[in-house]
Amino acid sequence: MDQKDRRAGVFEDRAEDAYDPLRVLPPELAVLVFWHVPLPDIARWCRLVSRAWNRFFAGPDFWLQCMTKGGNYDSRLKDFQQNVNWSQLCFRAVHKPNLLRNLDSSTKKLSLEHWKVAVMTEYSNTGWDKLDLDAGEKWKNCLKVSHGWTVEDKPLGGAPFDPPAVVQENEGSPSCFATTYYWCCRKQVVDLWKFGFTAELLNTLQPVIEVSEWFAARADCGSIYKLRVDLLNSKRVSVCKYEFSKSTEQWQGGKLGWRKVFHKFCNYGEGVRYVRFVDGGKDTQFWSGDYGSKMAAARVVVRFNEK
Repeated sequence: MDQKDRRAGVFEDRAEDAYDPLRVLPPELAVLVFWHVPLPDIARWCRLVSRAWNRFFAGPDFWLQCMTKGGNYDSRLKDFQQNVNWSQLCFRAVHKPNLLRNLDSSTKKLSLEHWKVAVMTEYSNTGWDKLDLDAGEKWKNCLKVSHGWTVEDKPLGGAPFDPPAVVQENEGSPSCFATTYYWCCRKQVVDLWKFGFTAELLNTLQPVIEVSEWFAARADCGSIYKLRVDLLNSKRVSVCKYEFSKSTEQWQGGKLGWRKVFHKFCNYGEGVRYVRFVDGGKDTQFWSGDYGSKMAAARVVVRFNEK
């Protein structure tokens, strides 16, 4: 049986069977059944079973029920019946909420593959202020040249992952990024529209946009950590921003351990399309090697259930 036959509803008779869960169960119970099926499989394969299944999974009801069960739901979502890819929206709201890509596409290990790194050799502690976020020629895809960044299989220098939430939010990886004696800066830009968060949804519902990251310093060397996140409009002009900076003195990193920076963008107004996430760091003692600040679990998450 070829793909064309499947799309034509060859299995229509079987879908009309009395044991078809979509016929005998109310939507709330159907959600409980299909909740155990990976959401990507539902979106890709379940809709091919029959016309009835296709109608069920193409509409918003099932996916809104899933979002309710997953705890990321706004009752006003049911008013948006047109121009919404419900399966994609639900997948990003519930199944894989982090919109930043921190893992290598093939190895699934922590990687800079999806980041752009700044091409700069700035040693002063104020070098971050010289960073041009929009100069395309100053930002390069990180393929073979890391421009000071490295990935440590496990945090080195007296800053083990603690609490366990660091690993959980870090895609389950025990690895982290580490910086060196000059400024290491990277950025990633998230297009919210491409993930199913349409302009109408963002403008009308104003869902909370959460940004966060864990950072740490070595026990034997002081370091600086910086974070800047901008919400951009379609012309990539900043609508609002959040900045964070933290310096850690020598011998204090082991005592302080891993710390989390967290911010919520609320009531940011109309026109937001992109989230630009930029972080960076360096050591404060100009030591050769990877003695600068460490980062893990960079996240951008859209929440419908918070005001």
